Amino acid sequence: MIENNSIGQHAQYNCRKIFLLKATVRLITYTFNLRKPNLNLQIFEIVILK
Repeated sequence: MIENNSIGQHAQYNCRKIFLLKATVRLITYTFNLRKPNLNLQIFEIVILK
């Protein structure tokens, strides 16, 4: 029981970490697009977030 619960919490932690990473990448991409709209970072964002 304890091991299963531990594994579940670990998986949940990984999901949260991935979500935060994606959110950070999206924010950085958005900021770059604001500063230099000519840089085509939408492709970069699509590749990372899919």
